[in-house]
Amino acid sequence: MKLVSLAFRGVRGLPQRDIDLSAAVAAGRPFLVTGSAGSGKTTLLEAIAAAKEAASPYGLMPKRAHFRDPAHPDGRVVLAWVDRFGSGAIKARLAEAPDAPFPPESEVVVHQDRPPRRPDERTTGDDLVEMGTWTYGLPYAETLPDGDVLVVYYAGDAGAVDIRWARIRP
Repeated sequence: MKLVSLAFRGVRGLPQRDIDLSAAVAAGRPFLVTGSAGSGKTTLLEAIAAAKEAASPYGLMPKRAHFRDPAHPDGRVVLAWVDRFGSGAIKARLAEAPDAPFPPESEVVVHQDRPPRRPDERTTGDDLVEMGTWTYGLPYAETLPDGDVLVVYYAGDAGAVDIRWARIRP
């Protein structure tokens, strides 16, 4: 896959913008994502990965009937994400189907990086300053043969970051 252009709309933490990479691609030049801590590099890469998987998960998008997971014959889906601006945690929710809502009552905390704070105790500026200290993210959820869900993510501290996992029984 070669990225020729990017269009960001409604991606939290990224401004709405279009990026044209066609000249770099045509010339065979690589491009580099750089920026200071908290500038949105990880968010940009996560948005690209999510868009790629939505458009073509290992090939053509399957027909709707093929969304059913053999380990979950009822078609349930687990979503894992990073809630950096809220609780400072990696969370997961369960939906009854790919097009169903992910109800808040199904939410579980997979990893808590810092104690949650009340919304009135922080500002967006506080969140942006903290971005350089975030040492957790990129959760990936996979259904196991027994129906449990494995969530893999990175986490650590300023000295070392590890690959970690949690097993969830939905």
